[in-house]
Amino acid sequence: MDTTLFIIAKLVGFLIRIESWGVVSIGVIWISLVLGRQRIARAVSLFLLLCLTALSIFPVGDIALRQLEKVYAQAETPHQVDGIVVLGGSEDVTASVYWSQPQLNGGADRIIAAMALAQKFPEARVILTGGSGRLRDANGISLSEAEIARQIFKNQGLDLSRVYLESSSRNTAENARASLKIAQPVAGDVWVLITSAFHMPRSMQTFRKVGWQDLTPYPVDFRTRGFVDGMGWNLLHNISLLNTAISELVGLLALRLLK
Repeated sequence: MDTTLFIIAKLVGFLIRIESWGVVSIGVIWISLVLGRQRIARAVSLFLLLCLTALSIFPVGDIALRQLEKVYAQAETPHQVDGIVVLGGSEDVTASVYWSQPQLNGGADRIIAAMALAQKFPEARVILTGGSGRLRDANGISLSEAEIARQIFKNQGLDLSRVYLESSSRNTAENARASLKIAQPVAGDVWVLITSAFHMPRSMQTFRKVGWQDLTPYPVDFRTRGFVDGMGWNLLHNISLLNTAISELVGLLALRLLK
């Protein structure tokens, strides 16, 4: 059942991406031209041109993603930390395999923050959770996100006896269930959850849903800016942020529907 939901989620994720709709629009234009439907082709072409121009100039993605980042806008460090859960997603699995050394992506702040907290609280356990979220890895992987993070921690001199790996999860729900099984927190324990700020609302809801109690959010990797600062000509960046926002909002909707 989990695998079926994972595949469905990935297919839905592909369909809601902005570039997917761009390709569909181009397809409609081509078919309209072949069929001699000039008015339809012109209308869709104009619509696509206006959308791409607006996305290039205005930080639409920032506006959408900022609402998610504001939910947990401040990382507050507790006076006591018994455990740290670090969600995968900041590791570049394919590049790490290709170059035979750990590689990170734009979410590297997750690893940086985890290292800082682990050093500040030397008795805290650290759970690195994440297998691979790619659809083509559904039947198994040669290297997990958690293993890449562990190698980085080792390279930085962290005592690996404190580090627990969870390398089978493929999404946030599986992250939550698997890490809870490893941690087995008791009353009074203080656990910190580290993930990107935009992902924190869905992560907190998911972790609470599977039974985590007294989990402290520690958001990092804030990606948005002020509206004026985001204006310019940056189509790919704006589309990337908008895709991320749409994906998270759909994920939150799915959480509500699956209650």
